[in-house]
Amino acid sequence: MSEGSARDVEKNTHNHHTLEYGGADAQAHRPRRRRMANPAPIGLFSFAATTFLLSMFNVHTRGITVPNVVVGMAVFAGGLVQLLAGMWEVPNGNTFGAVAFSSYGAFWMSYATIMIPGSGVIDAFNGDMEQFNQAIGMYLITWFMITVMFMCPTGPEEEHCVHGFVIDPSSCSADAIHWFMEWYAEC
Repeated sequence: MSEGSARDVEKNTHNHHTLEYGGADAQAHRPRRRRMANPAPIGLFSFAATTFLLSMFNVHTRGITVPNVVVGMAVFAGGLVQLLAGMWEVPNGNTFGAVAFSSYGAFWMSYATIMIPGSGVIDAFNGDMEQFNQAIGMYLITWFMITVMFMCPTGPEEEHCVHGFVIDPSSCSADAIHWFMEWYAEC
């Protein structure tokens, strides 16, 4: 080793031609080991369970016509747990998971807020259920559009995410377009 390169090492300066394997620079570029469990299963479970429960209420299973029992699940399982799953995806470096879980957590929390009698959202319509139903329809169409936008950046490696959020995208899209066209025709 020449005298000039020895001085560089003593001064803690690096010459690109003298870097050795395992030095400080190699350690800086080594992938970090995941220190957290994968939050996707709990996020997907909470989304699926809350969606299933609300769907059962919407088709009046067992004669239930008031869906307010789903509020607790929407706030905590569908809302809080998904929001947490989204935040836990951030240190894992999964931007799509962080955005999707956090967004759907916000969806469930906002839906629950609409259904909480003390929030005053339903009372603001002064018993005009037609106007309330139209407002809920616009709210759900907005979230449908967000779901479609989430499907755009997914590639083959995130195919499970698409199927996790929308069971069959083609039939769901067709149903939503048909429903929207009927709604638009009534306006």
